[in-house]
Amino acid sequence: MEVMDESYYLKKFRESILEQSEDMRKCLDIVYDLPTYVPNRQDLHNISIMFNNKISEILHHYYECDMKFFDKHILASSIFDYLSDIYNYGLMCMKSYMDVRRIRDLVARYNDPNIIGLLTKYRASSDTIWEFDLKRDVMVALTNYINKAKVSPLFIIMFFNKKEEIKEEVKGDLESLGLEEFIEPAMNLLDKELEHLGVEVEIIHKPSKSQ
Repeated sequence: MEVMDESYYLKKFRESILEQSEDMRKCLDIVYDLPTYVPNRQDLHNISIMFNNKISEILHHYYECDMKFFDKHILASSIFDYLSDIYNYGLMCMKSYMDVRRIRDLVARYNDPNIIGLLTKYRASSDTIWEFDLKRDVMVALTNYINKAKVSPLFIIMFFNKKEEIKEEVKGDLESLGLEEFIEPAMNLLDKELEHLGVEVEIIHKPSKSQ
């Protein structure tokens, strides 16, 4: 992928995060202004800023290794997809909390475990993003990505037909990032899933008796 493409996707990411960060700031201002007896309103941080900072940290490592991040490689896609899922879940929790604020019965609202739990889940999402460590959690991201992708028939076919290329790509990226200790578990994961996907592809394309 050319540098222009990397810059383009990075610019789009920054623009999106900037807009979402401002929206989240407004939500947090509302939460901070709630009565002090409201549960779980303390120690909340702007999840958009945390997501941006975590991606910046990962980008720094990638660029130090002279690698592109927005190159659609399986490994980079896994990392971004994993953190994006957590981030979007956190956004959803905060949006839901903003929606229930309109309930008139103040006591009932703030004593509802489901409502109280929304801020807890938001905090947990932001904490998970903050604590993500590329040198420790790369397999978590890769496993999450494969488990999600393998339900897509298109991905199954692509994965099965290019299994050796994908394994070599992941292995090469791990080596370049200085994450050699994850090569063996990554290859074991891919071998296991490739074998499973191979069976699915065979079933999908097995001719019927009428053919």
